[in-house]
Amino acid sequence: MKNISSKNDNRMVFKGLLSLFIIGLVSCNSKEKSDTAATEIAIENSAPDEVAVTETQFTSGAMELGKVSMQEFTTVVKANGMFAVTPENQADVSAYFAGYV
Repeated sequence: MKNISSKNDNRMVFKGLLSLFIIGLVSCNSKEKSDTAATEIAIENSAPDEVAVTETQFTSGAMELGKVSMQEFTTVVKANGMFAVTPENQADVSAYFAGYV
């Protein structure tokens, strides 16, 4: 009895691993690589004072074209990333007392 159940367990493990391997192979797609390459090329070709937006970003962001106008932001804009500051515009912040800044 123990031999039969261990064979079934081994087959179940093998089938599970084989299924995961096949899913991994199917999910790898070369189309995504070409999309990111096109985006990188578009970003590299843009001027430093321009913002490049892909068609996917434009549609998913519900953007629309219009005329330039002054508007007040009433919501908080959250962004992440890095920016470079010239040495003459850098500032050092230090506290006189120990604690959190």
